[in-house]
Amino acid sequence: MNDEKPPRRRRLPLRALAGALTVALALLCCTGGTAAFFLTELGGDSAEQMTPASVECTGDFQVNVSGNMPRMADYGDSQLRNAARIIGTGQKMKVPPRGWVIAIATAMQESRLRNLANRTVGESQGLPNEGVGADHDSVGLFQQRAAWGTVRQRMTPEYAARKFYEKLLDVPDWEQLPLTEAAQQVQRSAFPDAYAKHEAVATEIVDALAGGAARTALVSGQEVCDAASGKE
Repeated sequence: MNDEKPPRRRRLPLRALAGALTVALALLCCTGGTAAFFLTELGGDSAEQMTPASVECTGDFQVNVSGNMPRMADYGDSQLRNAARIIGTGQKMKVPPRGWVIAIATAMQESRLRNLANRTVGESQGLPNEGVGADHDSVGLFQQRAAWGTVRQRMTPEYAARKFYEKLLDVPDWEQLPLTEAAQQVQRSAFPDAYAKHEAVATEIVDALAGGAARTALVSGQEVCDAASGKE
């Protein structure tokens, strides 16, 4: 019989454990958001596989409206394609990426990114649509009323997005405003604080569809990757 006691396991000093935890948390802070988004929200056999590398801030923010869309838990192919149309219109108008985030967040609140007809506007139901609403005479992605254009125009995503951007660009210092305030200056909604809750997902959508564009900001007149996400 061996009376010798087995050697004790060496415990890591508390300081070493704290250091390891700090490193782990730092890695999560830097990569966790992106990784979580692409692991839980995107992917699938029927969708284009997208990875964090595919949204690096390269300066090439072109969006493919007719290509495969990523998969998201709460937004389907047609909704994300509408988001791509909103981004594409903003690109053609030379609107900075911050404007794309504001526009998509607004459309998320107004229509859940669906091109809606209106049961009280007969003409709208005869046009291609993705559902039927009933808010006054509002139609389309941004639920624009008659003063914004004809029914057919307002139910054309590119036209609706262009009208939104035109009004947004007229708002003084719109890029420096909180998202909900900038959106409200355009929409004049009865629920002015509702847009803010969509900002995070709208940012993820822009990043996924346009190469990380939402991670840019204007610094000395130039876009700088990861300088800001539009939030404080």
